[in-house]
Amino acid sequence: MLQFCELKHDLNLSRSDTFTQHSALNTDLCEVSMKRIISVFLLLSLLLTGCVIDPVQPTEETEPTEVTETLPTEAPDPADQIVGLAYDPGDTFNPFTCMVTVNRTAMSLAYEGLFAVNSSFQAVPVLCNQFAVSEGGDTYLFTLQSGATFSDGTPVTAYDAEASLKAAQNSKYYGTRLYRVSDITARDARTLRIRVRVPYENLPLLLDIPIVKAETVESPTPVGSGAYTFAQDLSCLTRREDWWQGSTGVIQQQTLPLTASPEPADVRDSFEFGDTALVCADPASPAAVGYHCDYELFSGYTTVMHFIGFNQGKGLCAQETFRKALTYLLDRETYVTKFYRGAALAAVLPCSPRSGSYNQKLADAYDFDPLTFKELTQDVNKTTLAELLVWSGDEARLQTAHDIADTLNAFGFNIVVSAVDYDTYRSRLRSNSFDMYLGEVKLSPNFDLTCFFSDSGNLNFGHIANDGVAGLCRDALENSGNCYDLYKVILDRGLLCPLLFKTNAVMARRGAFQGLNPGVDNVFCLTPGRTLTDSSADFDTLAAAIVSE
Repeated sequence: MLQFCELKHDLNLSRSDTFTQHSALNTDLCEVSMKRIISVFLLLSLLLTGCVIDPVQPTEETEPTEVTETLPTEAPDPADQIVGLAYDPGDTFNPFTCMVTVNRTAMSLAYEGLFAVNSSFQAVPVLCNQFAVSEGGDTYLFTLQSGATFSDGTPVTAYDAEASLKAAQNSKYYGTRLYRVSDITARDARTLRIRVRVPYENLPLLLDIPIVKAETVESPTPVGSGAYTFAQDLSCLTRREDWWQGSTGVIQQQTLPLTASPEPADVRDSFEFGDTALVCADPASPAAVGYHCDYELFSGYTTVMHFIGFNQGKGLCAQETFRKALTYLLDRETYVTKFYRGAALAAVLPCSPRSGSYNQKLADAYDFDPLTFKELTQDVNKTTLAELLVWSGDEARLQTAHDIADTLNAFGFNIVVSAVDYDTYRSRLRSNSFDMYLGEVKLSPNFDLTCFFSDSGNLNFGHIANDGVAGLCRDALENSGNCYDLYKVILDRGLLCPLLFKTNAVMARRGAFQGLNPGVDNVFCLTPGRTLTDSSADFDTLAAAIVSE
């Protein structure tokens, strides 16, 4: 079965998608000069006493000690603020076809999934009331919330869930994560059955896919069950009085204006001038634009991994000793700070440090340690010329590649960086015309690595495919406790060398949102407050209850 993973930046992305995952963060805050404030107070005082100041002549600056009283400034009431969002009119609000992330910010208010994935990479139930998995781990049963309705007032049913997940299965945006799903069937109005080809422990992590009304899956703006609904002319989002969850607790406004922003600079300007109140940006993106205003900053954690891949079939990287030693030479924390503007999490293992599968003790054993690198590579042939291939369009990756090459060369190696355009980069990967490459991939929320190690995996570059390691990937899907063994083999054999996982900067106008806690691929992660444990049920009991109904 062909396994697909997204290569971010290694795909042809639209410019708005580039912005929203690739917009810049500038921490310079707008400040008002204290002396100018004092001058304003003095001017008002003189006017009130009948004095006139010649507007042409500069007035003498007064020392701050002459100001005897400062009026308190009250924080604006969030309900009185105009809170808008930007969107790209060149794409739609269909969650299965839209590829620009700027539109997905608004979508997270209009659509809900069976589950959401929070900032700790945990699945939390939303439209799912209960779920159970068979003993073999290959069949799941889900019951839907009984009171959930779409914005048109009709109930959310398992038939809608079936239609939505099948649409996602055939989509470019979501299809990669459902490649192991063999069957999706609504057994009745409230019960959905999903079968997978191999046992899955964490299938709910993959089901944060929006559920829309079945008849509208192909609409540019499908009917959703979220807290807000799109106006027909796309001028705004309107709050639903009949939303099944009640209050969002995050946004107080009845109407959220939508501002058409086709270019990165348009999105930036609409935020800085106050037309919009939130931006999701990648500060280290190739299309970074500067932000010069005051805002609250939140982290949007992602599954986007940057890593070093090797060609095990030739040259320097055919030596396993070199490959497994490289992890000790990578100063990941410095890369994050120096080249990614802090918008990433250093990662020694091939999963996000925010995930429960990330074993810190194991990571520490393979982290930055130049002395260990030097000891391990004493007998490695350092004179062999080796290329480090990188896409020239990503400045953060390019700078990191040069730093890695310079550090290796300082240890006596002969490494050159080959920075090439996108088409050449992809062509050389497919033809295995490289020694090493600095790549980027968007993994699924369960961090499935099969795409690297399966014969049919689309990241099977440099002779990395391995049946044994692919088997370890399947074991990790069945039981996340097996991730330890998988990651240890990858690092011991130098099959991959993870660097970091990128984070987005979610910038919000101060006071506009209360308790904002962005989830994965879901800026407004609005959930009923239940946990996975609250929703889990015994499979036989749930199946029996379904039959009895």
